[in-house]
Amino acid sequence: MLAPYLADTWQVTDTLRLEGGVRHERYRYRAWNMARPTGNLGMADTLADDAARLLTGARDHTALDVGVTNWTAGFNYDINPMVGIYGRASRAQRAPSEGANEGNVNIPTADQFELGTKLNFDTLDVFATAFYTKYDPYNIGTSAVNPQTGAAESKDYRGSVTNPGIELAAVWTPAQWLRLDANLTYNDTKVSDLTEVVANGAVAVVDVDGNMPNRQPKLYGNAGPTVLFTTGAFDWETSLRYAYVGKRYADLENTTVLAAYDTLAANILVRSGPWDVQLSVDNLTNTFALTEGNPRTDTISGQGTRAPIYGRPIYERNTRLVVTYHF
Repeated sequence: MLAPYLADTWQVTDTLRLEGGVRHERYRYRAWNMARPTGNLGMADTLADDAARLLTGARDHTALDVGVTNWTAGFNYDINPMVGIYGRASRAQRAPSEGANEGNVNIPTADQFELGTKLNFDTLDVFATAFYTKYDPYNIGTSAVNPQTGAAESKDYRGSVTNPGIELAAVWTPAQWLRLDANLTYNDTKVSDLTEVVANGAVAVVDVDGNMPNRQPKLYGNAGPTVLFTTGAFDWETSLRYAYVGKRYADLENTTVLAAYDTLAANILVRSGPWDVQLSVDNLTNTFALTEGNPRTDTISGQGTRAPIYGRPIYERNTRLVVTYHF
């Protein structure tokens, strides 16, 4: 593997900053495996005699050479001390692993763009960001049940996904001991041009254009207060966090619904000298919800029902205690 890169930040003026970077990765794989032809062992009284696997010492060689180039460019411009704008464009590619088929390399690519504004007041910071991402190709490797045989078969699908949306984030500090923060994201993610790769490189169209990808909500966010105070030698930080995840689907055909859910979490952190002690409780209300359906077979067509029969739940109410010593 060879991966040269170049990155730089340029402070053009006191109010304008530009930055960018590029990285090229080159992969070279060489491998072999032992050839295993079949032959007749000349042992007529053995059932496997006519087509036994033989080790001849011959080798089958394979090679894979592939390169990907990732880049990013961004800017930040402060219109005045309270208002600024920022933007970024980038491309991210994921190189195939050594197990990829030399004649069937398909590099997942994500083109990402964002443009936002920030407001900075005495007690309030607000960020609003519009974003757009396109995944092309969008590769899916999964298994599906063959309705004729009842057996699970490996499937390979390719298509594209567009992900436009907006993110809002705010932090309000009305007092030195109190902080309120919130984050909300809305995105209208859609799948298009999905095909199944079948025998001899042929493709079969899968009609899911305009549908949502698996497990991707349109709306999600969180909000909560944080209270800070001191008692003697102890500095305390207590917080409560409400989180919401919107409706999702277990499958690309959008037939099996994963219902929206919300959770509540609490956290207490106390510091004294080099010691930190943190107690966290997640899912305080012991909410039952599913993060996905059956990941082995639900990817395309779901479970044949609107409500999921199989699924992976979120964790029940759980508690963590973390003790840290800084030295």
